[in-house]
Amino acid sequence: MKCILNENDWCDRHQTIHIGRLKEISQMENDFGEKYRQLWDDVLIKPEKYALEPVDFSNCQQNIKQQSKITTSNITLYEKIKSFIKAWIKHAKNKFKNNEEAEQKRRLNICRMCVHRSPKINSPEEQWTCDKCGCWLKRKAKWAEQNCPLGYWDNKPPKPDGCGCSK
Repeated sequence: MKCILNENDWCDRHQTIHIGRLKEISQMENDFGEKYRQLWDDVLIKPEKYALEPVDFSNCQQNIKQQSKITTSNITLYEKIKSFIKAWIKHAKNKFKNNEEAEQKRRLNICRMCVHRSPKINSPEEQWTCDKCGCWLKRKAKWAEQNCPLGYWDNKPPKPDGCGCSK
């Protein structure tokens, strides 16, 4: 039986958000989709069965000095407020025009896959912020004149020092 998702693609059965290809598979009503859901159920019931063994890098030819670190937001509250004010002024100059709902969803789907989305784990869209500019993503996706600081929304190359809130 396929997963039942709410409007944010949250699945109560698996206690996570299904996105991208995993969302597509979770909705399949064939053997492939059922095998996926059974495997996921099994992981939830017996997580120790799927625990990863630690990897020994001592015999690697390439020198590994340290593990990669998960980046956290370095943006201060002052910078977040400044970014929001610039975005709001730009939105006001654009006569408060908003995107269609389909465009908002497209933008948020891009953000859903981005490593700079914060908080990262199973949070509602209203709590998502961007670690690059500090904006609330749901609001930023709604406002027509706003851009992704990395250029993901419009397939434009990112500005070297810009956050997308002001030009």
